[in-house]
Amino acid sequence: VRGWENLQREKYKLKFFHNNGCSAIVTVKKGSSTIVFLDSMNWFPESLAKTGERLGIPKMDIDFDTCTDKELSIYCKNDTLIEFENFKIFIAFLEDNMVGRLCYTRASTAMAAYLFRHYHTPIYIHNNAEAITIERESYKGGRCECFVLGDLSGQPFYVFDVNSLYPFVMQRNSFPTKYVKLHHHLTTTGLNELLSNQAVVARVIIETTEPVYAIKHGRTIFPVGTFETTLCTPELLYALEHGHIVKVLDSVSYEQAPIFSSYVNTMYALRRDCIDRKDRAYERLVKYLMNSLYGKFGQKAEEWVKIGDVPGEPDREELVYNLNPRKITRLRYLLGELFERQG
Repeated sequence: VRGWENLQREKYKLKFFHNNGCSAIVTVKKGSSTIVFLDSMNWFPESLAKTGERLGIPKMDIDFDTCTDKELSIYCKNDTLIEFENFKIFIAFLEDNMVGRLCYTRASTAMAAYLFRHYHTPIYIHNNAEAITIERESYKGGRCECFVLGDLSGQPFYVFDVNSLYPFVMQRNSFPTKYVKLHHHLTTTGLNELLSNQAVVARVIIETTEPVYAIKHGRTIFPVGTFETTLCTPELLYALEHGHIVKVLDSVSYEQAPIFSSYVNTMYALRRDCIDRKDRAYERLVKYLMNSLYGKFGQKAEEWVKIGDVPGEPDREELVYNLNPRKITRLRYLLGELFERQG
């Protein structure tokens, strides 16, 4: 029951950790022995009680202040049984549907599934530092904002939802597969010619009255006027069509192919099958597998550096707000060691 607290006493050292609030992975090592701790939320974003209800194994109630060791043992074994049965069914689901192998998270399981049956076009990873910088600048995340503010009561409202929006985009479009060239100061005509048969990411100067192009400096905004931003293929096509590009600065071109179509077609059919069988849990899991893959292609790992030993300190995370210079430092205390996040 107190196994985690005993790791430090048993001289286990931290080898790897990841915790972003949605998934958690912790690896500890002593000599040739390695233990990996995984959160079931890495795959199933639901409480253990909900998992037990879904499997027909109710989670038990207990009073930790008054229970006996025997009662606590029975309680813990029941919790373990719920997860054991959950993952037995999960692994069988992956095997029976030829999805792939079980990995540490939904996203890594999605990537394994993609590589297992759907990696038909080679994807080349380049190391051009300038091109990588431009690519990172273009990666801004989604848009979430209120287009109208104020009291709007007393009128009808409509809710619109698009089924599998991101997978739909993945299924219908081509994506970069191989770096071709870094370009400096293309004309808009030259950019248009490139876009006729290649994918492009480019730094451009925009002049627009439409708030449709993003800038990200800590937070993402969609300004109007004249400004510099970095755009990807569909944004560039829209900007060229509407005459919004004043100047092309630096750009990168790529070969492209519909690399996700097979994956999305297979997963969407599997999701429809789960819906028809009223298998809500796995319908949601397959939905997550569809929506988790693309992020692996833009993933940037956190870098944590050990800055000292802190024996006896409880495990925790701290945010330190520095006034001069103004910055936020993120610290983690784990197994008597102190780490600082870089970047």
